[in-house]
Amino acid sequence: MKTTVLLFDFFGTLVEYVSDRNLIEYLSSHSFLLENLSAEGAAFYGRGDIGYEEYCNAWSNAFLAFESERNEGREFLMRDVARRCCDLLGIALTDPSNDNMTDQLVGAYMADWSKSVRLMTGAHGLLTRLSKHYRLGLISNTHHAETVYRLLETFGLRSLFEVVILSAEWGYPKPHVSIFDATLKRMSISAGDAVYIGNSFDADYRGGQNIGMPCYLVGRHARVPRDRQLRNIQDLAIYFDTSA
Repeated sequence: MKTTVLLFDFFGTLVEYVSDRNLIEYLSSHSFLLENLSAEGAAFYGRGDIGYEEYCNAWSNAFLAFESERNEGREFLMRDVARRCCDLLGIALTDPSNDNMTDQLVGAYMADWSKSVRLMTGAHGLLTRLSKHYRLGLISNTHHAETVYRLLETFGLRSLFEVVILSAEWGYPKPHVSIFDATLKRMSISAGDAVYIGNSFDADYRGGQNIGMPCYLVGRHARVPRDRQLRNIQDLAIYFDTSA
């Protein structure tokens, strides 16, 4: 069956990023928290002497806790990680129902984190050319959907994707079959109509295989046939029509 749809992973496939969150500076979000601590009318109360290193360690430990406590493979959200981080720091919201302030802390943290994200060389031009011949979709694992949407807009990619399915909104991350199935249903296609392009053997290659969808992976992978491996995203032009 002729391929009519190309589905893409985001992080590590279309954009590069620092995978170790501990190597990134979070100075702005640390300052945001301190500015909202303990003063009259402040959003957070508790200790007011939280150092930068302690702040970063609390976020790291909060992530580790959620990663080890995954409930039946469900995706966890940045809002919950932020609450765990605050618990570890010994602080709390003045108004526990104020999700808006929690979201502002998450937004500040993710703004720091996403400064490391860069669009892969040639990705915008490639996707623009591919969109003239194929329907495009995006399936990405993320704990914070808003960051992905913001980055798509920043890099000028949002309008190229007919469908964007994010694990933070869907509830289950790749390789869970449901996130792939939901995308196919939303685009009214079968697995045989589409190809998935990612960079992870477990999340992307196995995820696509589990639903009967062929997959290409960026990078070298010992368990993947050579003709399904891409040196970089631009290699996709070898297999799919990118003519004007």
